Amino acid sequence: MSNALWKTMIGGAAALLLACSSPSDPAPSGGNGGSGGEGTGGGAGASSTIGAQSFGGFAPWATPIEDYLAAGFEELGHWNFLRGIHDLSVYRDRLYLGYGDANENLCRVIPIGLRFFSASDEPTATNEFDTDEEHVERYRQIGEDLYVAGIDATEDAWLGNIYFRRPDKDWVKSRTLSGGVHVHDVAGFDGAHWAVGSGSQEPEWNKGDIYAHLWRSGDGGESFDIAERVHNGGNGDARWVRMLPLGDQLYLFGYTSDASYKIDALIGARYDGKTLEMLPDNHPLRWVFATETDRVGEQGLVRGVNLSNDPLLHAIWLIDADGTVTPVDGLAGKTVVDLAYHAPTQETVLLTNDGDDYAASFELTQWQVRVLVTSDFKTFTELLAFQSDIPPKSIVYWESYLFYGTDHGAVMRSTQVP
Repeated sequence: MSNALWKTMIGGAAALLLACSSPSDPAPSGGNGGSGGEGTGGGAGASSTIGAQSFGGFAPWATPIEDYLAAGFEELGHWNFLRGIHDLSVYRDRLYLGYGDANENLCRVIPIGLRFFSASDEPTATNEFDTDEEHVERYRQIGEDLYVAGIDATEDAWLGNIYFRRPDKDWVKSRTLSGGVHVHDVAGFDGAHWAVGSGSQEPEWNKGDIYAHLWRSGDGGESFDIAERVHNGGNGDARWVRMLPLGDQLYLFGYTSDASYKIDALIGARYDGKTLEMLPDNHPLRWVFATETDRVGEQGLVRGVNLSNDPLLHAIWLIDADGTVTPVDGLAGKTVVDLAYHAPTQETVLLTNDGDDYAASFELTQWQVRVLVTSDFKTFTELLAFQSDIPPKSIVYWESYLFYGTDHGAVMRSTQVP
């Protein structure tokens, strides 16, 4: 793989998606992105397919993070911070949202909360719980419970956080992930709960020894122990950022960086609950820089960029339970920004923009946005299409409406066509 490709990849992803920090920083920053995830949907219209419905354009509906936006501007004096609705996720007839900026550490200015909408005709969000994080990237539903990985804790004690909410219970913070400077994802697999991230203990950190971490919990997230670590090689960072539980394998995706904290290697792996195996060079995802993973029924999806291609292109891959990996050719030429699986109808709603060139995506000033739906990832129905000078960020289907999160902190709701 050419150095030019790595540099192209680094130029965008390391700065915007997975920021690295030097060992001299006791509270390093990182993380951005999100996904609608595997929502349960429900509410009105759950019995009819999404593809059979007609939707009008998006109209302004809610501005649920105005307090955060105002505090960020007052603190920084500019708008150059993460202002998006990173995630929209349905849980028990509520619509939760993610927001924040782990790069600018704005939680030290204003708490980042776990917020939700209670109904599709009520555009006022409720702040259910204030986290001790800089950033809420995405929600994961595991069984009947809802989880959030603590990307960047405000407490500097070499411990990472996981937040979870049982049905009809309050949120709980589990501050038990040893060495967890960053915690990026959480998943259920092999009868346990797992989390991934980056960090080390203070003596290791001071020597420059940083590890990608895999943590395991046998009590539903109440407490975690270290299951696996991968060293950074003595320079930079080592970090797993995404997981995908599928069949008898837990897939891990991440990277290491060099002494200048530029990404220099990918550390994709699979884990069977006992043994960690790095992805071999001939595996279809070995050279994929994964930006997001999702479960869609019994299958999985990986979104990212294959670093062995020139030019670098956004792409998406479908993985079966037996490990078969298939590129989703029907989405070639598009960038999948977000998606949300609707379990009642076994459909997936996708938020895309035209164009798949990775480097060009950082220079766009206008986006051709399309909302698609599919049940098999072979055929796609276009639900809405429009142009926007604000980047698209998140999508979900809830109570017969499509909800669209923008990169500037607004939530839009579709108008319905009789």
